[in-house]
Amino acid sequence: MLPVVTEALVQQIAKQVDEKKLVVWYDPEQAYSRVAAQMSISKTTVARYNGSFLRLRKEVDQLLDGNEAPRLVVYVPMERTDTASALIELDCAGVIMQPRQQPPACNTRLSVVGRNALRPILGDDQVAEIERQVEAGKLSLADLDSLADKGKDISAGLLTLIFGSANPQDVALAFLGSGEADEEIRNKEAQKELVTPAKLISDIEFPTPKSSPIGVSGWGGTFFSRICFCR
Repeated sequence: MLPVVTEALVQQIAKQVDEKKLVVWYDPEQAYSRVAAQMSISKTTVARYNGSFLRLRKEVDQLLDGNEAPRLVVYVPMERTDTASALIELDCAGVIMQPRQQPPACNTRLSVVGRNALRPILGDDQVAEIERQVEAGKLSLADLDSLADKGKDISAGLLTLIFGSANPQDVALAFLGSGEADEEIRNKEAQKELVTPAKLISDIEFPTPKSSPIGVSGWGGTFFSRICFCR
């Protein structure tokens, strides 16, 4: 069984195959490369670009000899405009799926796929925050699947992914007790989210990580210094 968001993506593509049969799927951000490498749709051939359009065309041309379009998905991990129209015949014969594509059913932008898949599980406010984090490049498809699997309050979704818990005490103690998560905190730019568990645990009014630490001392000062270290 596929994770929630991945399953939603595959079903979105499968629906287009059912309706149009031939799908050319462009993934310029390579957000779905792992899914494409393993994707399976009933009675459908999945062909993938692996550095040679000539090889790809040779692979699929034999499927196009019949009178009807084949059930075929062609995955191309690059911008459509960068292909020099190498697949123009397939583009015209089938349907194109890519980020921001219209109609909406053909839009594979990660933030949109994630929003649609998570909305039935989480509240609108939480989904909106997750969408913002995806747009900022902080969350991947694997992250979205993980958040969906947890299925709980993820207003501090980044911290849940990093520390495995949204409990303020667990997050605070893990953060103070070890620097193992520092690199991931920096990569996901989650310093701001760390202020919330600090406030809840210590009842100290923290400045933001970008402001001066003057007046923050003791336990709070240690926590604030660790946040700044992760910048």
